[in-house]
Amino acid sequence: MKKKPTQKVVSPAGPLGIEAAAPLRRELLAAFEEADEVLFDFSRAEDVDLAVLQVLYAAKRSAAHRGAFFALIGSVAEKVSRRLQVAGFTRSACSTGEELETSLVDFGSVSR
Repeated sequence: MKKKPTQKVVSPAGPLGIEAAAPLRRELLAAFEEADEVLFDFSRAEDVDLAVLQVLYAAKRSAAHRGAFFALIGSVAEKVSRRLQVAGFTRSACSTGEELETSLVDFGSVSR
């Protein structure tokens, strides 16, 4: 019997610097063990750095390998949006996770 689809939201708070990357990775891996749909909520993130961004790209790739779903949701702080755009990770400013997901360079094309 196929298991019923489940959803898990991961919503870390504060500045997400390099020290947050490993715990976030563990939290996302655990979420994929519990659910086949994992959502990363940006609403409480005050800042992100490259290490956290790498974890998000890896989560997207992991979801594809597992046959699961991973998406970015929630509001994106102006500081986060501006930092990603200036660093060349996004094509335009983003105010929501959904906009960020479509704007992050190669994020939507992450595959196996």
